[in-house]
Amino acid sequence: MIKLKQLRLQKGLTQKELAQKLNIAYKNYNTYELGRATPDIETLIKIANFYHVSLDYLCGNEFHRLELGFLSENKEAIVRAVKGLTEVQSEKVLSYICALLNKTDSELLNNN
Repeated sequence: MIKLKQLRLQKGLTQKELAQKLNIAYKNYNTYELGRATPDIETLIKIANFYHVSLDYLCGNEFHRLELGFLSENKEAIVRAVKGLTEVQSEKVLSYICALLNKTDSELLNNN
């Protein structure tokens, strides 16, 4: 599954690290990423939740990674605004959010 590799590389993880985080066998994950096997629905849900993507996206349907329907009106407006920011502006916003939540950049980026 091409998306699995792309998503994993975006997080900067090895296959072994990701398999550990998902609590699945490395050998199984490796076969999923190579397209030699298909994960069961429970594993697909774990992977989708880890990456904050829909099952549709994970399985190749071309939907946006973030679906706004579950967010409040204010949060939807924030997400729409963030999409238009430059990289420098987004770094400033991330720093501000970190300060609000009393978290480090790495905690927020790694979803800890």
